[in-house]
Amino acid sequence: MLRGILKRLQRRIQMTAIRLRKRAVHAAELDLHNCWQGISGCLFFWKGEDSDTTPLHLVLERMRIRFPGVSVTLVLLPDQTDSVPMELFERVIRLEKQHLNFWGLPTGRVVEKIKATGAELAVDLSSKFNPLSGYLCLAAKPRLRVGFAGPSSDLVFNYQVAPLSQREGIDRYKALARYLG
Repeated sequence: MLRGILKRLQRRIQMTAIRLRKRAVHAAELDLHNCWQGISGCLFFWKGEDSDTTPLHLVLERMRIRFPGVSVTLVLLPDQTDSVPMELFERVIRLEKQHLNFWGLPTGRVVEKIKATGAELAVDLSSKFNPLSGYLCLAAKPRLRVGFAGPSSDLVFNYQVAPLSQREGIDRYKALARYLG
């Protein structure tokens, strides 16, 4: 019971931190005609719900066709599976529990490491909004932040994919791949 209360408190703190980070980020106008130009670096935030890597392969393949030569960094959050094929990525940043403070927010060192990738595009593969990946998505300061539409998604993503409500599982990721590719 105490663990559940702490989780809910951490989520509230993370959402507050996202709102504060969002205010600090001065969003430039997004030119929809040219927003996909010049993408040379991308951050992928792993979905972490299960160990099925099919969605990752699908989205990554379409993205690499659209942006040949793109450097892709995978960000693994704590407690995420080791079944991710690491060889598909130029760099992997693995967050462990010790990289987070009591409130569930990443340390400054982790934020700087993610910012140092210089990625222009961040893609959150979480099917439901994850405050930790959302916070890191904002902190990385990419020009484009892509994720699935949802109640809290407006706080983070400037490009949201909203598949039809009857689409579940792999069909949601097919829609995401179409948007990216």
